Amino acid sequence: MRLYYYKCKKFLADEPNSNKKEAVFPICFENKFFASHLAVKPQDKVLDLCTGSGILAIFSAQKAKKVVAVDFNPRALEVAKINAQINKEVSKIDFRKGDLFEVIKKGEKFDLIVINPPFEPVPPGFSTYLHSNGGKEGTKVLKKFLKIVKFYLNKNGSFQFISWIPESKLKIIEGLESKFPKHSLKIHQFHSLSPSKMFVRLRKRLFKNNKKIKSPKIKNWLKEKYLFLFVECLSSHHLD
Repeated sequence: MRLYYYKCKKFLADEPNSNKKEAVFPICFENKFFASHLAVKPQDKVLDLCTGSGILAIFSAQKAKKVVAVDFNPRALEVAKINAQINKEVSKIDFRKGDLFEVIKKGEKFDLIVINPPFEPVPPGFSTYLHSNGGKEGTKVLKKFLKIVKFYLNKNGSFQFISWIPESKLKIIEGLESKFPKHSLKIHQFHSLSPSKMFVRLRKRLFKNNKKIKSPKIKNWLKEKYLFLFVECLSSHHLD
């Protein structure tokens, strides 16, 4: 574990090459970008799912009235609590252990929901870090989130997410326009990777029987291009 610095704040998180499956997601380009583009308004109630190190919750707390931060990895949640203490944002953040919305109270809704989900595709017979395991195609958690997020938003609520998405699954984003007709859908594409380049990115991050595999032998697994996207579905409240 090491100490990262971003915008005058300090965050504990694990190294990118950690051998622990329950590693805390490091501070890197994607969560720095997300933290700099949070659509938080004063007095907002914010939900940060898959909080990891707590970076999005802590930056949200600078403006928000209240933040609920959720993660199913107990190690990540404990580190996020420490980071909140380090950055003096403990009073505004309610940390909860659980899987996505399962720890949200009945009738509890939010003005802004953010998620940096596990989004890496994982081949059959293998696993990867808890913070990155997105199932066979990498979209397992994101699909679950998008299916029910509307039930946890206030009338003028918005949501944001960042994810790798296979080209054939872009329809899950395109469908948001019909589900949220009064919202503005903004999609920012950072870059894309071919199947071979994505495999090179992932092959050093795979585990088998909870042990990291140095040279996994996998053929014909990834067959399509992946796009790295930052997506915002914003109501007029968050466009002002």
